[in-house]
Formats: sequence, C-alpha cells, structure tokens
Amino acid sequence: MQERTALRLAMLANGFQPLLNDCKRSIEKGWSTRIVDEAEVREWDRSALASTGLKLDGDLAVIDADVADASLVAALADALDERFPELFAHGLVRHAGGPKEAWIARVDEPFRRLASRRWYCGSDPDDPAMPKHMVECFGSLGTRQFAIDGPHSRNQRGEVISTYHFAGGASPATTSRVSLPVLPKVAYTQACDLFDEIAAATGLTAVKAAGRGRGGA
Repeated sequence: MQERTALRLAMLANGFQPLLNDCKRSIEKGWSTRIVDEAEVREWDRSALASTGLKLDGDLAVIDADVADASLVAALADALDERFPELFAHGLVRHAGGPKEAWIARVDEPFRRLASRRWYCGSDPDDPAMPKHMVECFGSLGTRQFAIDGPHSRNQRGEVISTYHFAGGASPATTSRVSLPVLPKVAYTQACDLFDEIAAATGLTAVKAAGRGRGGA
C-alpha cells in the first residue's frame, strides 16, 4: 500500500471525505455528490496521481488566505488568534508552498462563500506579474474541495516544485473531525473584514471590480 493510500484511509476513518486529485483539481467524475468508501480509496492505490483532496461537507469550513505576503498572513493569523484562539489551538493549518495558508475548522451555520476585497501593491492592477491578495472562506453550501497533500504545482517538465502539507503534524489523517473547533459563522466574516482592514492599513490598493460574497449570495 502506498503512503498516500494510508493517509486517505486514515482521513476516512477520522470522518473526512478524501478525494483523488491531480494537484489542486479533483478528477473523479461526480466527486461533489459521491460518498467515498474504503473500497474506493483502496482502488486509488493503483493510481499514479499523488495528490489528495478534502471535500467540504456538513459543518466543515475553510479560511483560505490566498495571500502572497508572509507579513500579511501573520498579521491576519494574529488578529484571528486574539478573537478565536481555538482556531489555531485545535484547527488545521494547510500550507501550499510559499506564505499562502488555509485554516480548516467547523462552523455552527454552514455557508457558501465569503470573501475580502482583492488587494495589490503598485500602480497597475491589470499587471499579471503583480501579486493580488485575498481571503476567501468556503463552507459546504457550495461545491468545494481543497487539495491537502501531495504535489501542488509542477514546472513545464512535470517536476514537482511545491507540495501541500500541514503544520505541526496535525492533519485530517491524524485528527478526528469531531475534535475540530466549531467557530461561529461571524468568525469567517471577520476573517474577511480583518484582512481588508490590515491590507488598507498596510497601504495596499483594492481592485475596484472585486466584491464579496456574503452567506452564499
């Protein structure tokens, strides 16, 4: 049995739905409505695809800090830790290479999507080389999965240049779903609002066309 198969089976035993991924993309047809079982996970052992996804279902929710500046990620984490310390005490922190992180917990009221504005530094928001920073929160009312283990991106030769991994050894394979903290929905709203405040205070500029989704709107 491959190591990634053991991880997926452990996820399943801990109450999570693993998915077979090609980097960040889930490749199984109908993954959003299917219920994966042990037999299917064992069949994946023959697959060459090495990435594993996590289906957001039920009360699972994710704060996705799609922010390419480590100082901004740290500032947001500190602000959230002051208000909701259980997020980092008992939640999961997924890394994807570089400073970007995703914080996984549960929520008392499932939602679809919440988002901050999109921010940048510079004079041209249309410059593709200019990093854009945004925080998005996803719940189970939308069709969503997050890649959590294995290759994240490859170069043109197909070589892996970044991987997904978890901080501190805590992952869906080592942590029971029921042990994740249940945050109020307002915590996810505040994550977006706090990032807007931090980005503005840092002197970043908001992309005018960017809006935010509220509670699935």
